[in-house]
Amino acid sequence: MGFPENTNEKLDALLLAFADMVKSDYKKQISYGLPHLIAEIAAKNIEEVNGLIDFLKEKGYVDEHPRITVNGWEHIDELRKLTVTSDSAFVAMWFNEITVNYRNAVVAAIEYCKFKPVIIDQQEYNDFIMNQVVSSIKQSRFLVADFTSRPEIERDGKVKNGVRGGVYWEAGMAYGLRIPVIHICEDSAASRSRIHFDVDQYNTIFWKGNELHTEIRALDQPIPNPNFAEKLAARILFTVGKGSHQSGGR
Repeated sequence: MGFPENTNEKLDALLLAFADMVKSDYKKQISYGLPHLIAEIAAKNIEEVNGLIDFLKEKGYVDEHPRITVNGWEHIDELRKLTVTSDSAFVAMWFNEITVNYRNAVVAAIEYCKFKPVIIDQQEYNDFIMNQVVSSIKQSRFLVADFTSRPEIERDGKVKNGVRGGVYWEAGMAYGLRIPVIHICEDSAASRSRIHFDVDQYNTIFWKGNELHTEIRALDQPIPNPNFAEKLAARILFTVGKGSHQSGGR
């Protein structure tokens, strides 16, 4: 399902989360005080989760124990039959002042293809950040992973820069969920030499600083000397097609 934005979508997301918890143990009671549910259904806090559970009870989808009712399982079956495609695209990248230009180019490419870019440092959340990361990746149509890195330096007893471990983790999770991953990276010796062997085998879009433009020409025909945003947009369209997100799109 796509990212839940209104009450009905949150109710459906919560019911599906409960179904994932109990599997086929129809008599199993639901543990609903779990913090990850907040991120799973895009709730503000655990109080909102509790309020949504009350609504599920009023609808007859869960009982007072609480357990999922027959009506609840019938609704779950209907939800699972729906082929709802997410319009979100998760961006896994290094957050640093030097990344502003390629972040803007990535956002431009995603929005050109009518998807909503999800960049975790721009999202509002009230929970452990990794819960939000996991939830956002699960609800994305695809993931853009930027493997740009810099030479390692030691500062205050800690190693800075180097390989972006978080990007590898997030890309690996997306692969595990069978979510398409598009690889991008700076075309520099510092970055190329640090790409892990396993990842280096993938078809990566390499970019240079002088091609980080946000203007994208029409891609319905081949264009000469495409910039990075145009290359990325073309790869998105080839990989997953066009989305339907309107805000910021073309």
